[in-house]
Amino acid sequence: MLLRIEKYVLSSCFAFLLPIVFVFQSEIVLCADKNLIPDIRILIDSTESMQKSDPKNLRISGLRLLVKLLPNGAKAGVWLFSDTILPLIPHGIVDDDWRIEALQIVDDVDIENSGQRANIPKALAKALHDTSDLDSRYRIGVILLTDGGLEVSSSPIDNAVASTKLLNDLEINFPDNNVPIHTIGLKQGADKRLLRNLAEKTSGLFEQSDKPEELAKIYLKVLDILENRVFVTLNSNRFLIDESVHEFTLVVFGPDDGSAIEIVSPDGASYSKDRVSNSSAWFENKGYIIFTSSSPVAGYWSIKSDKFYQGRITVVSDLNIETTGFPNSIPVASEREFLVWVNFKKTKITDPEVLSSLDLELTTIADLANSPKILDIQKMTPLESGEFRVVVPSFQKAGRYKLTLKLAGKNFSRVIPYYVDVFALTDSDIDTRSNLGRIPSFILQSNTIILVFNILLIFLAIFLLFIKRITQQRKERWQEMLSSDNRLN
Repeated sequence: MLLRIEKYVLSSCFAFLLPIVFVFQSEIVLCADKNLIPDIRILIDSTESMQKSDPKNLRISGLRLLVKLLPNGAKAGVWLFSDTILPLIPHGIVDDDWRIEALQIVDDVDIENSGQRANIPKALAKALHDTSDLDSRYRIGVILLTDGGLEVSSSPIDNAVASTKLLNDLEINFPDNNVPIHTIGLKQGADKRLLRNLAEKTSGLFEQSDKPEELAKIYLKVLDILENRVFVTLNSNRFLIDESVHEFTLVVFGPDDGSAIEIVSPDGASYSKDRVSNSSAWFENKGYIIFTSSSPVAGYWSIKSDKFYQGRITVVSDLNIETTGFPNSIPVASEREFLVWVNFKKTKITDPEVLSSLDLELTTIADLANSPKILDIQKMTPLESGEFRVVVPSFQKAGRYKLTLKLAGKNFSRVIPYYVDVFALTDSDIDTRSNLGRIPSFILQSNTIILVFNILLIFLAIFLLFIKRITQQRKERWQEMLSSDNRLN
């Protein structure tokens, strides 16, 4: 009897607890970094209005920088949309053949801007036709560029209905697809409200630009977001390359005025358009220069020029920062955090002595009318697991923010930038320090589950001891009765 009761109780408890364990494990998986490969899908408006908005076709030629910097093994594709959807660069795996074909298309294509309407729902459906059967190794992201808005009919009512349906469909399907849509409004005539909503509902980024010349930088920013890229800082035209770096790529943005520029290595070697080595490469185009060096000399490199340039340096290195990532669109006052850890040769560093020698800080910057303002600087200490928990300030005002995560050691530094659009739910003032000590909801849920586990186990133990005690008492009474009967006989 006792065994049957205990088996029933235990099996019931396991049946109840196993789903909780599954939820708890799933929650951990959702917070884990997957190191996904970027899969970038670009939708470009080709309606008649683009003839005036982008007469030089810079929305296409700007793709050259992106094509050259896409990593081998990534996926990419480009579609043109108006009344119809036409593939421009075939969607596929990036390799030498794909890159050659893509660059040839970018250089030779002459878009006929003949479409009357921008069928954005159809364009998204075409680009995301395979989202029900995705390869789990890839992180998909969409770039949508238009100088107008959604237009599927000559009727404003039809267009409003189509816009509402598109946003509702995204809200329903986004949790399953997890595909950010990064939107670009070209010129002031773009439907900013629709484009911003598309980005917000999918944790994407919204960009507004009146200059087609800026599109190459915007394309590149999205690639950096999808690839979760790590950078080396550029200070006063100098940057530090440490001994763990196998290769670096420097992209320099500057005015197209023919100014001479050289890259100087720590050993004094000088590189330019007409002077490269067997282990380096130089590409120059209007507005930017790409310089790549394999097996670079460790030390401080510099950009030699009469002018100060904007630049970005990415590295292939044995030493890397990895994170669980951060959404590019969040509502006002939402509480967020993410985890950061350091890998050396693909192994997470957990040695407390090594970790204590590292400085990790998060700088929060508000872009107030294009006038950056530092709002907060946090310094982190590692957890026992070897990870750093980064608590992001609870933004109390809508706008564009930049989070800069900087890791520095004795002879190296790494930076990961995050761009965040905070959208308003209610009007409020900036207060970045409130709620910093609070832990985000998913962590609270995890602790609650653990607490429930412990309480259930305690009640289970008490219940089993109670049942065992009652059964033992009954057994003792039966034994006494049997003993009495035997004495009477």
